[in-house]
Amino acid sequence: AVRVKYRLSALKYDRCYSKLIRPRMSDFLNDERKRQLQTMKHQLAQAAAARVNERNENEHY
Repeated sequence: AVRVKYRLSALKYDRCYSKLIRPRMSDFLNDERKRQLQTMKHQLAQAAAARVNERNENEHY
């Protein structure tokens, strides 16, 4: 689909893939993994903070 969309010849597609598409795809997937990990860490931190706040509120009453 990429070859047809950008009108690359079959001979030049391999070069285009190895030089342009593959590195960008790898970077994108790596960045997505990092974003997911950061989101999970943030959610865990929020949940932990909520538990601490709940305990503190329960101790005051």
